[in-house]
Amino acid sequence: MGRRNCTWDGRAGLALVAGLLGLVAVLGLAGPVRAEGSEPGKPRPRTTYQDVVREFASVSCPGKTLEACTTSASEALREFIREKVEQGWTKERIVRTVVADYGERVLAVTPRRGFAWWLWILPVAGLMVGTALLALAVRRKAGRGGDGSEDSREVGSEGEMGVSAELEPYVAEVERAAAEDG
Repeated sequence: MGRRNCTWDGRAGLALVAGLLGLVAVLGLAGPVRAEGSEPGKPRPRTTYQDVVREFASVSCPGKTLEACTTSASEALREFIREKVEQGWTKERIVRTVVADYGERVLAVTPRRGFAWWLWILPVAGLMVGTALLALAVRRKAGRGGDGSEDSREVGSEGEMGVSAELEPYVAEVERAAAEDG
């Protein structure tokens, strides 16, 4: 039983990659319309020290959270956060104030906007492009013989293998010689 030729011109792959990248862009840009607890007429949940301190990485202990660092600078920042929570500041206001003083490097999670947005998108996009290229390579290999050469034979209507136009003169000569000998 022969194999049918599989042809794939790459347009489907490009459409797949474009569609997936578009989906990632839409999902990455889409955010909540309203922050949790900000519905009109409902009281805002009370800000807790733990909720706020989890937002920050240590400035003086690289790779550690603000909670895990034991330096005096980290203790001073934790004390600032405690005071502002006791004064009734919102989490967002405290975060904005600390980021204004220390910069975005103090955030435990990179924000999903501006240049930092690419830090979220590039790994996902790279994975999708790599997957699409791998799928393309596998599909191209599936359309070839085991040695990587093109399988130019086509399956006829009754299941027998046909002959490509390039080989027809040679096959006809072999068949004629076989008929003369036979």
